[in-house]
Amino acid sequence: MLSVNSPIMGNLASSSRQSQIGLHRAFARVQKAGDSLESTRQSGDSGQYSFATRLSGNTRHRSAHLNNLQNATTYVQMQQAGLEKASQVFDRISTIAMQASDLFLNYAQRQSLNEEMDGLKKELESLRTTDFQGKYLYDDLASYTAKSVDFGDALDESQAPEESNVYTTFYKGANRPVNRWISTKDVLYNSGRMILEVNGGGHGERYYVKQGENIIFDTGQWWETNGHAYQYDFDKFIIDFAPGKDTTFQFVPMDTAGGEDIRHGHTPTPNGNFDNQGYYTAQLGTSDYSNSFTNAGQVTTAQATTDSSMISVVVESTSLFQISAKYEQTGPTNFQTVGQEGSNEAVTLTPVGFGTMSGMGLGTIDDAKSTLEAVLEEIKGIGVQIGKLGSNFSLIQQTSNLSGEKVAAGQVALAKMNQDEFPQSSLEFAMQKIKMDSNVALMTQAKDMSKKIYSLLW
Repeated sequence: MLSVNSPIMGNLASSSRQSQIGLHRAFARVQKAGDSLESTRQSGDSGQYSFATRLSGNTRHRSAHLNNLQNATTYVQMQQAGLEKASQVFDRISTIAMQASDLFLNYAQRQSLNEEMDGLKKELESLRTTDFQGKYLYDDLASYTAKSVDFGDALDESQAPEESNVYTTFYKGANRPVNRWISTKDVLYNSGRMILEVNGGGHGERYYVKQGENIIFDTGQWWETNGHAYQYDFDKFIIDFAPGKDTTFQFVPMDTAGGEDIRHGHTPTPNGNFDNQGYYTAQLGTSDYSNSFTNAGQVTTAQATTDSSMISVVVESTSLFQISAKYEQTGPTNFQTVGQEGSNEAVTLTPVGFGTMSGMGLGTIDDAKSTLEAVLEEIKGIGVQIGKLGSNFSLIQQTSNLSGEKVAAGQVALAKMNQDEFPQSSLEFAMQKIKMDSNVALMTQAKDMSKKIYSLLW
């Protein structure tokens, strides 16, 4: 009888194992013939599989990008609906403002219109804070009506201070009482820019800016300049603040005057020198003013919050001082980018916004006239914002078309890679099955022949 170790049996066993492996591979290819990536992996062609992997990954990425663009379309549509609602509110405000301009309205009628005005302002405020999937729809600083606020009226040393003898400090060799001047304004927004120009002379002052009760900028004690407050140069601080970001400031050396005393009728005349340089270099701890700072020397900052639009400029002084303080709107920050920034398929949506008529009312005829002027500007602004939305929608549509074409092309390319895979896999499976069956038959025959030869011989 043939031994299992005989050459013919070993060859048949080896051939059967290879046929079995081939049969399993062919069966796997038949199963995965509808999946291009798996099909190329089962084919054993590493180059084709690597290419299919990259193509499949890019196609999935673009499909996800298309979904994000659909969300962006919904975002823009919600913005448009909100602007249309705001437009209706502004139209109603303009109507009641015109009614309130009537000289013959009685108190009760005017009061009723003013109460309606307050309700409409609350509607605008509610619209302003609407979000979509955690992203605010509107940006205050993108509104058409820019806001600038002057704080100087209450920061005049010739006026009585807000608080007298707040505390006593030992300064310049003597105990000195400190008075406090405060100017507070509602700037309507919780971000923006403050510009301070200060001149306190050799007996310096502390200048600081508060948002609500939170100090966001502080020169520290005591910020000094050359001479006295009515001589030589002012120093300028440009302070940028926004919730969730570090408050920063730029320091700007200035040449605004010489040694003349403007209290006696002299005109301030720049003298070509930075007269305060020795002071501000020491107080800031640097001579490089080209960058923005969060903290420098004795000057400190803190982050703004979303809690308040009330800004206060405070001066604590023991002597003469001059200051000008102004708030300005900065550029919008609520840019939403869909896709990888820098990619030609990315879309950055231009922010839109509107005013909330804060501070406006109908209590008097003059108030009504001011409100009417303001609301007409806001109505004009709505048209500008609708134009921005149209531009945003066009960008989304163009990018959607581009990405959609690339997704379709990727899917077609993947499909073509295995369009002949099923018949080929089926053929390979059949051939491997025949080969396997043949080997099994041969092994069976070899064993039967071995038995017959054994019986003949014995």
